[in-house]
Amino acid sequence: MKRSPASHQVEESQDHEGPRSLGGSWTEEKLGFLSGYLDSFTTSLKGEPVRLLYIDAFAGAGGMDPGCGHEHPDWADYREFVTRSARIAIETMNRSFDELVFIETDEERILNLEDLQLSHAYRSIHVFRGDADKVLRNLQRDWRSTRGVLFLDPFGLSVNWLTIERIASLDALDSWFLFPMGALSRVFPRGQLPQEIRPALSDLLTAVYGDSRWKEMYSVPFQANLFGNPEFERAPGVEGLLEIYKARLSGLFGSRYSGQTVRLRNARGAALYEFIFCAGSAAGAASAKQAAAHMMNMNSK
Repeated sequence: MKRSPASHQVEESQDHEGPRSLGGSWTEEKLGFLSGYLDSFTTSLKGEPVRLLYIDAFAGAGGMDPGCGHEHPDWADYREFVTRSARIAIETMNRSFDELVFIETDEERILNLEDLQLSHAYRSIHVFRGDADKVLRNLQRDWRSTRGVLFLDPFGLSVNWLTIERIASLDALDSWFLFPMGALSRVFPRGQLPQEIRPALSDLLTAVYGDSRWKEMYSVPFQANLFGNPEFERAPGVEGLLEIYKARLSGLFGSRYSGQTVRLRNARGAALYEFIFCAGSAAGAASAKQAAAHMMNMNSK
């Protein structure tokens, strides 16, 4: 079956400044985070009278225009990660998850997940076809007696801010968000007025950020152009875009937001994602953030 990355294209960012960077395979780095944190999470709740839920939202139906016609060099790593991360969650041993939810749009990856589901028929495993935004916003559980981990790992611009708000409101899911630095670096024009950006892209960016705050990245330079008119542009790189998003998360999650992040790069050194953590329950936020920080520090060595 031929696959197209379609809405999941990622552009390499040339920005190498900012938070601590990790070297090597970003697939292995993400798997290391996931495995370590799931072990810590399930161990801490061993014996507690709560139902444990794991959600892996690999992709949404949103994102970026196709227009590429060939597989992105990071796509193979992404496919590998999908299957291996699902196995890690299923095989977590300290305390097994009572329920596992996998959300996917790609048909071949869905088949792989369904194979895992059949081989673990005694487990409560659900594979959802479709848009991760819609599935997450409509997921109904008894959140007062549920504690879980959400791994939100888009391969592009596919996570609506309304979904982030829904997750925060549950007060139940420790969440790992991967901010798509590479994708944003590709789509953000540098020398256009914000109002000149094509409507579809403007709407997409506003949906990702939850408002039009991304337009703050544009400013008038000190020097006018040859015709004496000011030209808007944004600073190079995506650090400012990341900081706006992190400020939005901090305001939404409050004390549950962890200011410590880790940058993931591909084998060529290009920034792909910023790994961001927010605790689920306010009551357990301190210990959850401490465990997350330990994973970040351990995997950055």
